Amino acid sequence: MAESAQTVTQKITSRNRDSVEDVFRKANVHEGLRVGLHYFINRVFKKDMEEDSDGFVAWAVEISTEALGDIL
Repeated sequence: MAESAQTVTQKITSRNRDSVEDVFRKANVHEGLRVGLHYFINRVFKKDMEEDSDGFVAWAVEISTEALGDIL
């Protein structure tokens, strides 16, 4: 059966820190990928973070940046 749009949205917007961190920890094995993801996340989602009404994008950017670790 197909899932309703609301169910899919709930799954996407749930704040599961472990799931987000797991994805970005896997990227840490390659320095270029880690740096590229850090750049992409902080540049592309900058405008979205400013317009984020419920704080989800800002939360996701913060978690992913922490999981990627210090770039410098």
